[in-house]
Amino acid sequence: MQQLNIYGNTKEELAIEFMREHEPPEGYFLGFSGGKDSVVLYDLTLKAGVKFEAYYSATGIDPPEVIKFIREYYPTVIWKRPENSFFNQIQKWGYPTRFTRWC
Repeated sequence: MQQLNIYGNTKEELAIEFMREHEPPEGYFLGFSGGKDSVVLYDLTLKAGVKFEAYYSATGIDPPEVIKFIREYYPTVIWKRPENSFFNQIQKWGYPTRFTRWC
C-alpha cells in the first residue's frame, strides 16, 4: 500500500518531481555505495529521467559481496579510486574517529 500525501502523491512521485524541478545544468553527482539507500536513489534518479553520473568510492575496504553486487547490477557506476589506500592513510593520519575525520 502506498502512502499518499494531502495532494494524492506518493513519496516516490514527490521525490521524482523534486529531482526534475531541481536538476542542475551539469546533472546530478550521485554518490553510490551499493547499499539500500544508494540503490533506491539510483532507481528514483533513473525514473526521473534526469541527467546524472553515479560514483562509487573504491576504498579497498568494502566486502567482496558489495563489490560483486555493484559490478553485476550497476555496471554504469563510475569507480573512483583514491591516490593512497585507506591503510596508507591510517599510517599518516591515524584511525578516523568522530573527532578526527579524514575519510
